[in-house]
Amino acid sequence: MQTHITTNENIFEAKLFTKGTLKLPVGIRNDLNVQDGDRILFIKKNGSWVVTTHKQNIRQTQEYFAKLKKENNVEFTINDFIAERRAEALKELSE
Repeated sequence: MQTHITTNENIFEAKLFTKGTLKLPVGIRNDLNVQDGDRILFIKKNGSWVVTTHKQNIRQTQEYFAKLKKENNVEFTINDFIAERRAEALKELSE
């Protein structure tokens, strides 16, 4: 199978093989910075499919929540929540 690139360098075409195997064109692999064994995500947004990596998705999610934290001046972290919950549990046990 030969993957070909159209005249628009932002449009790639790939062929689907038996059992659902899909070969990502080298341009996409380079842009996503993926290696053998990396996880690729296909996310449906507004009727279109977005291709990204698992690592990029985690990073974008972390950036999103960091931005929310900064915008809302939130200093409460998961560690704070766990500590608070443990204190509540100890209090419940002592009653």
